[in-house]
Amino acid sequence: MPMSVLTATTYSAVVPTTDLRAHVRGSTSDDTELAVMSAAAADLVEKILGRTLLHSTLRFSSDTWPAGPLELPRQLTGSTYTLTVSYRAAGGSTYTSVASTNYIVDAESEPGRVVLKSGVAWPTSALESVNAVRCDFVSGYLGSTNVPASIRHAVRFLGGHWFENRESVVVGTISQEVEQTVKTLLWANRIPHVP
Repeated sequence: MPMSVLTATTYSAVVPTTDLRAHVRGSTSDDTELAVMSAAAADLVEKILGRTLLHSTLRFSSDTWPAGPLELPRQLTGSTYTLTVSYRAAGGSTYTSVASTNYIVDAESEPGRVVLKSGVAWPTSALESVNAVRCDFVSGYLGSTNVPASIRHAVRFLGGHWFENRESVVVGTISQEVEQTVKTLLWANRIPHVP
């Protein structure tokens, strides 16, 4: 079931270049490379955690309606979430929105989910064969200062390590220490059942 990013905040905003520069004790001449390292580290951390780091609009698609709740692949943005569910009928060229009065959005669960209200069913019309059901939703923390400190530090630590070791690193004690530190910093923030 595909997920795509409709709009996203730049990954380098998780740990601004100035913060990473201070971490590695670099100079402004390093800023271009530091921005790349910061963005790459944030991208990897996001994938490890199974959560969206910064405010982004995502689209989750499915070929069919779920048998139970519509499980989203990421967390919702707290109580300020935005979410729409729509579908495309067989032979149709446009998507029809499902009335928000038919479902409850569970923004407290991680990842988020959409649950039908009691006595309500998903639309029964035949669906197009591919990506007929979609859910557009907002995920991620509202601003880098709301990203947990341990996540920001993991991005800073990993970006700094890559900056200092730009070539392949021989696997050994140092590499294992870096991997263990990143895992330790991220462990408590991971959404366990998200691939």
